[in-house]
Amino acid sequence: MLALKDERHVVEASVPGLADLARVTVEECREALKKLEGPDSDSRNQEHDGRRIERCDGGWLILNGEYYREKMSQDDRREYQRDYQRKRRKRLKKGTPLAGEEAYDRAFKRGDDPDAEQEDREAALKQWRAKEEL
Repeated sequence: MLALKDERHVVEASVPGLADLARVTVEECREALKKLEGPDSDSRNQEHDGRRIERCDGGWLILNGEYYREKMSQDDRREYQRDYQRKRRKRLKKGTPLAGEEAYDRAFKRGDDPDAEQEDREAALKQWRAKEEL
């Protein structure tokens, strides 16, 4: 149901439709829905007395949908960071240049001295500022 909810946390479906998607019988689906609609004193989240869904026009409302949206976005962020760090560590282990190092190396191989270019730019800027002050 979490995969089917819209931005308002509403799952628009019928019992037979949900049963078909879940690959269970209609009766098993009704039992599951009854359990999700009922209070759960053992639930870690006691908002709505532990109920997970509520019947509404055209389907069901996921009562703690915002919690799951936030949790998923945090999980997505963690997964992105994990992948990024894994790739970065692999690149560093291989000795692959970091951002900016490739351009510096190319300039150096062409015979350009990137440090000298920076010094030239700084000297030109000083000259320009001196003229502006006059």
